[in-house]
Amino acid sequence: MTSKDRSDEDGENYQTFQYVQRIKKLNSKQRRKKQTARILESDQPSSSHQNLAEVLQTRRKFLIQTGDWLNQSILWLGNCLRSYPPPIRQILCLALGSFSPIDCHDTLTYPENTAGSFEARKQSQYQLVFLIDVIIPTLKERPKTSELTVTFYDPAFTSKDKANLKELGYIVLDQEPDLACKESTFFYMPHAPKGLYNDLISVNKLIGSANDLNQVILLGNDLKRYQQLMTRKEKEDITALLALDPETLQSYYPPGIAKLDKESGIPFFSDTCLQYFNVVH
Repeated sequence: MTSKDRSDEDGENYQTFQYVQRIKKLNSKQRRKKQTARILESDQPSSSHQNLAEVLQTRRKFLIQTGDWLNQSILWLGNCLRSYPPPIRQILCLALGSFSPIDCHDTLTYPENTAGSFEARKQSQYQLVFLIDVIIPTLKERPKTSELTVTFYDPAFTSKDKANLKELGYIVLDQEPDLACKESTFFYMPHAPKGLYNDLISVNKLIGSANDLNQVILLGNDLKRYQQLMTRKEKEDITALLALDPETLQSYYPPGIAKLDKESGIPFFSDTCLQYFNVVH
């Protein structure tokens, strides 16, 4: 892994493993749509202390009210994984961003649309609910998956984020994780920097070796779109992604994403899909 600066899709720089979750600035049409989105009770910092469980329950309630989306997603993920027979005993969640609720007594301030801002924090909360309510129970129900390890890493995590995750029984790393897959691993990386996706593929591209793409299961940005939408300059930093054979990549989009984006006003899962490889050794 290197610390070479790269540019993300918004033209802003980051370093490898300096995960910064951003929400793009909205144009006037998008702002109008957002203003009509449903407003949730916890959508502003409160004068009273809010714990994570209360906030996640609010996010969960919204997803249930929006066409029972969580149950639909459980069925969707289970069906997608039927054609992936190996047991999955490890989840590695990267670039989730800071998610712990803040109140008016917190002294932290964040620029609008950056990793710690309210909008980005809300996006991360929805993504965490999906992990807890959909991914983890679905993987635990698969054959030969009696024990499931769930590990998190993001330099953007605050001490409160880390404490909340540990209280939930998850592992929180203090340093960069090894992306090489020694066994089938579920990578949960919604809206991660493109350089991180490139590193994941690059490290595991030696098919038939100890590090094998066939052991990568990814729920994150659609990798095929990087081959189609990037400019020539942007493509210079994602050579491993560009070298992928799209015919070997199985992709499945979650149900009802467009409706969720519209009603929540938060694009927390747009352009996100489940992907795994079927590469013949």
